Amino acid sequence: MSFAEDKRLVQPPRWDANHLRHLALQSPSYVAAFARGLAHSCRDYAVSQAPTERAIVTFILETSLVMLVRPLGDGAYELRYEKSRIRKLDDARRFSTLEVVFTASSVRSFVLDGEPVEDLEEMISALVVFLSCGVHTKSHVMGERSVQEIERKGVKALRRSTWSTLSTDHAVLNSALSPIRNDLYGFHMDIDSLIDESKNRDTIQHRALRAAPPPSQFLTFLMRGRALVIEHLAAHGLDVDPECLFNAMLVHPVDHYMAYRNLQDIRFSISDKKTPVKVFGAFMFRHMFLRGVLNPVAPNLLSTIDEPFYQGLYRDLVAVDPELAAHATACVMY
Repeated sequence: MSFAEDKRLVQPPRWDANHLRHLALQSPSYVAAFARGLAHSCRDYAVSQAPTERAIVTFILETSLVMLVRPLGDGAYELRYEKSRIRKLDDARRFSTLEVVFTASSVRSFVLDGEPVEDLEEMISALVVFLSCGVHTKSHVMGERSVQEIERKGVKALRRSTWSTLSTDHAVLNSALSPIRNDLYGFHMDIDSLIDESKNRDTIQHRALRAAPPPSQFLTFLMRGRALVIEHLAAHGLDVDPECLFNAMLVHPVDHYMAYRNLQDIRFSISDKKTPVKVFGAFMFRHMFLRGVLNPVAPNLLSTIDEPFYQGLYRDLVAVDPELAAHATACVMY
């Protein structure tokens, strides 16, 4: 059962081979990521700058937030996030609605819960929350459903796509070290609201796919990658839901990478407070949780799996975009 279907996911994952593998490989990787994050966050604190309007636009177009974008004409676009159930604790802001009108290089208006926002750091802060706790959570839920289907049908050719998804999501919701459960990084989420939002279909309308899509490396890769996942599943006679597998293998890891890349050298706080501690915590979140945390012994990247389905798919993804294909994983790994 996915965390979108089980209100709290209070039951730990089964102590099976997948969970033991996850503990053995991913747990030490996060220890290393913490040490790396401290070093890189010190550097970021020294050199980071406030975001520009172009950086705001890039963050929208080059992460899964682009799914909510629709063209307005004359080179303008609108991002509209409505009926959100996201709720942060210890934060004066509300996150029920977000409306952003922008062009390729400028932000014309930014309205959070009915209140205009002018500060660019406030804008990037709100976008990080809506991405991390809103749109991105859907790929975790779809990944869990993919694991359930593969295991239920006994699809041995896709066993690598069952490795870490359930263990990862249980840790995100229940671990005291989770970035969303405490205020160290600036989130301190109401967990029930995050679970509710993960299954909130009202906030995902794929507006960008229903009209002329905006210029986006992320969106172009995913649109072509989705078609390739469907094609390769059919070619190998693998009867599973392509949407769920596509979200786990491509949407999830590439979303992490693009969010990480597009926050490079940008000063921001995930909290409504902009104290040095909160800013440093945001940098730690970027390095520990946006950057993919993988164990080099068994990273489960498509590029490292010597099995027909994964290798064939990876080769075709490289032909589309080698930079983004390099981050594709067989399942939700982090």
